[in-house]
Amino acid sequence: MKNFICFILVLCCITSMAGNPSQTEINNRQGDFINKFFQSIIMTKNSNENFVFSPVSLNQSLGVLLNGANQKARTEIMQALNYNGLTLSDVNNYNHQILSSSDQSSYNKLLIANGLWISDTIKGKIKREFLNTASRFYKANIHVADFKKQEVKEEIQKWIVEHTNGFINDAPSVNPNDVMIGINSTYFNGIWDINPQTPTTETPFKNRDGKEGKCKYLQYKNEKMYCYSNSYFRAIKLFYKDSDYSMIVVLPQLKYGISEEYFQSLKDNDFLKQVTFLISKYRYNGQSRAE
Repeated sequence: MKNFICFILVLCCITSMAGNPSQTEINNRQGDFINKFFQSIIMTKNSNENFVFSPVSLNQSLGVLLNGANQKARTEIMQALNYNGLTLSDVNNYNHQILSSSDQSSYNKLLIANGLWISDTIKGKIKREFLNTASRFYKANIHVADFKKQEVKEEIQKWIVEHTNGFINDAPSVNPNDVMIGINSTYFNGIWDINPQTPTTETPFKNRDGKEGKCKYLQYKNEKMYCYSNSYFRAIKLFYKDSDYSMIVVLPQLKYGISEEYFQSLKDNDFLKQVTFLISKYRYNGQSRAE
């Protein structure tokens, strides 16, 4: 059985949706979809491999795809997203609210963007309704391009660099036979509403293979941190300055990852205050391909 230590970042930025039943319902279903997707990713990864994925990007990309899918494919995607009983309008409005939460302040920056590149060989065959929906609800930048030209990849790369504030400067491969390329970028840079109790220190850190190395740590102790613990996992909730945004860091108690009760437990809101939090400084780069 695969043995994973999971480090999950959850950006909570949908508090403004309270009061709208359909949006609240979709929000409550997100945990089930995220958990299932997470478990499916685990089965394809090496047990010593780290990985990161963005639920926001998944929902934005699949939301655009839903509007262009035929009835059979649309039903399958809705089922996978746990959207049974909801309408396409519900999904579009929900994703539009998420997209509209993009915000910039002196402390935090959240940028969510969608882009569509359509082959010039099919531009006359794309339904206007699909393009209007992608533009209106997903604020998609729509481009018509000749996929046989190298300039298309350069154009996509430039778009990615711009919408990730320069953090990602690579672009997906472009095949001359491609008919459409859809890209979502989600960029967040924020400042926690806490200050380190102690300066950065370098202390021993044991890797999963048993080897010991050195790692830089920051130690925090503040009222604006919340912790949660049960027999399945431990979690800590960190707030960002002057914002409704927060980050939840989850560490499974069990060696094989997070149980089915994970997201349901977080909904109980049984977070406790006044904790001391020690976190290592880290940088992660990686990519995965969806088939």
